[in-house]
Amino acid sequence: MGALHYPILLRWDPDGQEPAGPPPMDWTPVLVLGGIAAVICLFAVVLVRANRPWAGAVQILAALLLCVMAALIGYEDYRRSHPAAASAPPYDPGRSGHQCLSGGDNRECLDSFS
Repeated sequence: MGALHYPILLRWDPDGQEPAGPPPMDWTPVLVLGGIAAVICLFAVVLVRANRPWAGAVQILAALLLCVMAALIGYEDYRRSHPAAASAPPYDPGRSGHQCLSGGDNRECLDSFS
């Protein structure tokens, strides 16, 4: 699905500035596949009205396949442009989970772990 994207061309900037953050969504593949699916649906309507229902049904199936492909490509591009936030590391005060509350040095705290 990612073969429809040309990342080198999308990131080309004549000023040479590298954009910060994730890349923006590219709607081109979704719109192109949606437009092709719409044209195929029009052909299906013409075929059904011309008393060729089987050919129209095949055209409808092809249009549905293109719509599913457009939705999958759109989802992948959305996921790429909106990355999930990094999870915070768990809090671990020490190897055994105890803290040195006495205010002493490390030797005193290490002795309390035993």
